[in-house]
Amino acid sequence: DAYSSMAEISCNVQFTSLPADEYFSIGFGLDSIESYSEEPGSAELVFKNSGGLAMGAIYYDADGNKSEIASFKRVGGVTSSFLLSTILTCDGHIKVNINGKEVLSAAIPESCEGRIGFLQSGNCGAEIKNLQAVFHKYERPQNSDYVETFEEGVYNDELFTTAYYGSARSPAG
Repeated sequence: DAYSSMAEISCNVQFTSLPADEYFSIGFGLDSIESYSEEPGSAELVFKNSGGLAMGAIYYDADGNKSEIASFKRVGGVTSSFLLSTILTCDGHIKVNINGKEVLSAAIPESCEGRIGFLQSGNCGAEIKNLQAVFHKYERPQNSDYVETFEEGVYNDELFTTAYYGSARSPAG
């Protein structure tokens, strides 16, 4: 749903190399295009070889402390090709479908606003095809509460005008 999604990623994935002691991940909330895995304030959807392809989700808080927000579970064979669909919602959830079936849904402790990137620990190979990425931006106006009591017999005309339009102002006295 475009009104609740912050980011939507879909692609075909096939691992060409995923050694048992390494991992491949998709990072959310990264600071820059040069970000690395395990960056503080980010979440990662992690794939690893556990005698089959396992997937889970990890969150790194502002101090870099790691917490598993979705347990690793087997989602297929290591070399199988699959359609991955991921949605990061504005209310702090990540949802993942593989070949149209939901395999992960987890809450993320903090907003993962920022960049998204494909990351790895090393020695991994993956073919990413038909990548589609949609990022949504929501504008929230800065609202303020203004109160005018008219107690001094005048009013503050700044409270009754807008910065967007030139307007004639009433004399203040």
